[in-house]
Amino acid sequence: MGYCVYILRCSDGTLYTGISNNIIRRVVMHNRGRGAKYTRTRRPVTLVYMEDTPNKGYALRRELAIKRLTKQSKDELIAAYQEGIERMNVLNTVRARRNIKQFTSAEVAEKDWMEWLQAAAYAPNHHMAEPWQVQVVGPETRARLHHKTDFGGAPLVLAILAAPGKSDLEERENLIATSCFIQNFSLIAHEAGAGTRWSSVGSTHAMREVLEVPEGFQVVGVLATGYPAEVPDAKPRSPIVEKVHLLP
Repeated sequence: MGYCVYILRCSDGTLYTGISNNIIRRVVMHNRGRGAKYTRTRRPVTLVYMEDTPNKGYALRRELAIKRLTKQSKDELIAAYQEGIERMNVLNTVRARRNIKQFTSAEVAEKDWMEWLQAAAYAPNHHMAEPWQVQVVGPETRARLHHKTDFGGAPLVLAILAAPGKSDLEERENLIATSCFIQNFSLIAHEAGAGTRWSSVGSTHAMREVLEVPEGFQVVGVLATGYPAEVPDAKPRSPIVEKVHLLP
């Protein structure tokens, strides 16, 4: 595997430049506090620039050149990179998102996850019903859920509910729209360097009571949210041609 040069934006707004031959694993290690002394106290970090190089020697020289740039020049380099990859971001995000099993202890800032939720609300929904409701699970509620892995140690747990409908059709529409809302949130979290784990732990009557689910609402999923300690490999998908049927 070839080497790349990368730039991380730290939680305090500063930039860190390094090289790696496995960028996904390297970012995970930084967010676990095992990537570099500089980033250890400035977590979480977000990957904002990456440049492939032909070999390790070139990567080291390029790293040094970037480190010598002014902050303004680095920001310009990052901006140009972000503009260049913008068209591919959606495809890459969809393909790279994973259901995360284990998380670091690094907190997700409330302003961040609230922003992700607000953006997720642009999910398609019939008649602008916006049928989703979010229950933020506190420590006492979390303990009563008795999740077998405690949600992989995620620092944030959200229960996503779908509102009841006035008919069976509206009920299904609300469920579908809320699922789109969850997918949006998961993709946005992934793009920000975080991840989610979609659990069905809230599906039983007992767990509905623990989550204080209003009458008629459905628990679509309970989302563990945080920064990944491990990123699972992608599981193969069927060729889409097998799922496409042409009608006369």
